[in-house]
Amino acid sequence: MKRYFIFLITILMLTLTACGKETEKEIGSSLEIEESSFDSSEELISEEITSTNSSEVSIESNEAETFESSAEEASEECSHEMGEWQITLPPSCIIDGEQTRVCTLCGFSEKEVIDILPHEESIVSGTAPTCTENGLSDGKICLLCNTVLEEQTVIEAKGHVYSEEEKVDSTCTEKGYTVYKCTCGESYNGDFALLANHVYEETVISPTCQKDGYTLHKCVSCDKSYKDNYTKGEHEYLSTEVAPSCEKDGYVLHECKVCKTSYKDSTTSKLGHSYVKSVVLPTVSTQGYTKYTCSVCQNSYKENYTDYDYICQGGYAGNSTVLAMGIDVSKWNHKKDSQGNYLPLDWVAIKKSGVDFVILKAGSTVGEDPVFQMNYEDAKAADLDVGAYYYSYALNVEDAKKEAEHFIELIKGKKFEYPLYMDFEDSSQRPIAAKTKTEMIKAFSSTLQNAGYYVGLYTGYYWMNPRFDILETEAVIDMIDIWFAHIDSAESVSVNTVYSWNAEDHLGHPEFGMWQYAHKGVFDFISNEFFDFNYAYKDYPSIIKRLGLNGYTAQESETEYVWVKVKNLNVRSYWDTSVSSNIIDIVHKGDKFEILEKTKEYIKINYKGQTAYISADNEHISFIPI
Repeated sequence: MKRYFIFLITILMLTLTACGKETEKEIGSSLEIEESSFDSSEELISEEITSTNSSEVSIESNEAETFESSAEEASEECSHEMGEWQITLPPSCIIDGEQTRVCTLCGFSEKEVIDILPHEESIVSGTAPTCTENGLSDGKICLLCNTVLEEQTVIEAKGHVYSEEEKVDSTCTEKGYTVYKCTCGESYNGDFALLANHVYEETVISPTCQKDGYTLHKCVSCDKSYKDNYTKGEHEYLSTEVAPSCEKDGYVLHECKVCKTSYKDSTTSKLGHSYVKSVVLPTVSTQGYTKYTCSVCQNSYKENYTDYDYICQGGYAGNSTVLAMGIDVSKWNHKKDSQGNYLPLDWVAIKKSGVDFVILKAGSTVGEDPVFQMNYEDAKAADLDVGAYYYSYALNVEDAKKEAEHFIELIKGKKFEYPLYMDFEDSSQRPIAAKTKTEMIKAFSSTLQNAGYYVGLYTGYYWMNPRFDILETEAVIDMIDIWFAHIDSAESVSVNTVYSWNAEDHLGHPEFGMWQYAHKGVFDFISNEFFDFNYAYKDYPSIIKRLGLNGYTAQESETEYVWVKVKNLNVRSYWDTSVSSNIIDIVHKGDKFEILEKTKEYIKINYKGQTAYISADNEHISFIPI
């Protein structure tokens, strides 16, 4: 309120200044009166703070009257120039408004009421009632003051109105009914009907050999079914005769052609195997064995495994008599004609002189010996047994294998009654380690053995002497048949001169199959020519032919034999090992005897025309050739 009065005083002072000095005293007096009144008003206002509301109204009324009285007095003196109306209180749809204008000269003001405004109506939309919920009517409201001009009223829910929507017929599994539906979408089922009867469709199932036939009745609308009119099924058998085999019985097979159900009858006993025996000979690298193969079903098994020493040590120089005398020949034993062609030897005369066999030089890495083919044909024509040798220059295992392959090419298509020898004595080979030499001999030998040849090694006293460590003496002797060169005489030796084996001169080893005892052998019908003379202590022709080696086919015999596997084996007049007086002789490794009877303890043999007995221990004897 105070601010209101200050505002009016300010306007009045501006008006007095504008009216001139002639009114100055009067206005001044008025101002004094006004100021005095204003001061009184201020005091009243200050009291307003602590007074009640009724006091405040009284004070304000007095102040207004005082101010209006002063203004009126001032305005009576002035010719007013009123300004524009100014709205001091905007009208609304609830209260009247007010506008005021002021004299521009004296500040005199006047007020005027502005009429109350009408309400600005707005429709409040109602909601329609549903089947289950009430609705509302439309109403009215003032947009300016939010006064409700017309209240909304409740409209009651209509309730459902059902009508028939659909009829569902009965089936054999579910009852029929009528669907009733309201316009609002609510529905219910009613007027239920009885179930319908099943409608069956018939299918005839034919019988099989394993299952009966029948008629199937199945409802077309559901899974309900039943069967009747059963018919019995039977197998349709086809009969096949299966012959007996080596291991299985024969029989007649009855098998249903539809379902393959079967049974057997009319059984016949199995035939059993019909084995054919074949001997696979050992080599220096692999064991030998006897293989039995059934000629009907090809079933096979192996037994009687043997090592190569059983073959190559079947007789020795040390404990057997000389079985044959022979010579070895190369181009150096031939004379030439004037054109340089090698002249043939008189092989018929050589045989008549007492020579039983000849070992021919086939060749070396240099090539085939130029007289090899001629000597082979002429010696065979003279009915001499023949062997061959290949002079080795090999310096390693691979070289030795290649030399053996070359040797095989040179002797291909020929038959030999004596071994095929590796001549291992060249000075270039001496520095090679003894162990490597063993492997070289093994490579050369196994290559020939795998090709079906009986193989031996030619070497001499110096190379075999353990003192010089040139060869692994024991290993070589155990591995392969030895043709041992040790010359008893440096003088010329006649073919008729007889020499005896001296074990001390031959390193104490009796395990040599052939001994080269002379380098200057002579024949009285060949002048100025020396030959190497040799004794054979093994029956090489029989061994080689029986085993089917060196181009020969193995010889089968109805007679069964046993071979001795140890160096010394007792032969007894009757079987009792506790009695020493029944020992009639000692036989040696490689000896062969005809078998008269076999038991687990002993073998009854034909020994020099009389019955005798030896041990049946597998460590002592073998039933395959060695």
